[in-house]
Amino acid sequence: MKSFTQDGPVEGKIPCPNEKCRAKLGNYAWPGVRCACGAWVTPEFCIHRSRVDELR
Repeated sequence: MKSFTQDGPVEGKIPCPNEKCRAKLGNYAWPGVRCACGAWVTPEFCIHRSRVDELR
């Protein structure tokens, strides 16, 4: 998270941390986004479920 918080862009994509992969896992937006219910969510992190493994 350090790279997201120090003078970086306020929104963008979340890449896979593996240097060989770097696939897009999701998005982030520090200013937030408006939810479908009308609430404001700050900050916003969206991870695509299909892009990560679920541990059970």
